Amino acid sequence: MSDSNPTPPAGTRLVTDMAGRKVIVNERVEKVFGYNPMITSLMYALAPEKIAGHNFPPSPMEQQVAPQAYLELPVLGVLGALFGGGKQTLNTEAIRQAKPDVILSMTLSKIDEPEVQMADNLQKELGIPVLIYDGALERSAEVIRRVGLVIGAADRAEALASYFDIKCDLIQRTVANIARSARHSVYYAETPSGLQTEPRGARHAELIDFAGGINCAETYEQRGCGRTPISADDLLRWDPEVILVMSDEGRSEERLLTRMADDPFWSCLKAVKNGTYYEPPALLYSWFDRPPSINRLMGLIWLTGVLYPGQFNWDMVDEVRSFYCLFYRMDLTDDEIEAVLANPLTVKQKMTA
Repeated sequence: MSDSNPTPPAGTRLVTDMAGRKVIVNERVEKVFGYNPMITSLMYALAPEKIAGHNFPPSPMEQQVAPQAYLELPVLGVLGALFGGGKQTLNTEAIRQAKPDVILSMTLSKIDEPEVQMADNLQKELGIPVLIYDGALERSAEVIRRVGLVIGAADRAEALASYFDIKCDLIQRTVANIARSARHSVYYAETPSGLQTEPRGARHAELIDFAGGINCAETYEQRGCGRTPISADDLLRWDPEVILVMSDEGRSEERLLTRMADDPFWSCLKAVKNGTYYEPPALLYSWFDRPPSINRLMGLIWLTGVLYPGQFNWDMVDEVRSFYCLFYRMDLTDDEIEAVLANPLTVKQKMTA
């Protein structure tokens, strides 16, 4: 399916992916399988009717808003141990039965030899072309355009990518003018203990860096699925100004977010004392992480407004409405948007620039 100088037969074309692999793909692509949720979520925005199957059973959020045809697609699993809690669940026989024209991947880390080898092996095993794309936030618009060309949705991709470019350019220019001394330190609390996190530069936490926050986690990165453990002493020493909480406890009233104010340890931290701790919003997919999807653009808008309201005076209702209308063809009411934006805590003190 791929070699140094492949000659595409009639009805096909040669595509170069972001690993530099040259792969022969059908001219017309009717069905696509993304072997991890980062690319599947992009496909949902670009061309949901072309998705061949899910990576996991549909989430409660998907079940609330996605069309029935999408919800009834087969679960085909994920490739690699970097998703789904480190468990590989790819069902190659189910993929054969689904008959995708192409298989896509989006990487959680920089494209490296193991990623390339994994794609090559899958392509050889199934006889289906496999393309790799870089999952870095800064390359999102490029990826949207490239995937759009592959799947025959170039116009749709250009609309989404252009929106991404405009928002990101505005945010980058504004963040560049915020002095280092005026930037806020941020901690990303994962798992029910809150003592697992992602360091500066990690894909799972890169939204903090792009929003102008200072990721206070001075620790190593666990490749792929992340969640580096830290100690309580580490967190006390860092004493962040803002905490972002994704504890994998759903909307339980007893989840970490709601326990913090009364917890002897967490209540000692500056962010908890000031009420500047938040659960990133989510609709269809999280705005922040898991998966680090295209919804991170909405998360970037939200987080810059949380950290630097003096510089980013977003009309969040309008921003959410515009994003979901364009990316997901959803017409949200004001009440629905306010419900998404609502923080379960009463924030006692807003961030100041």
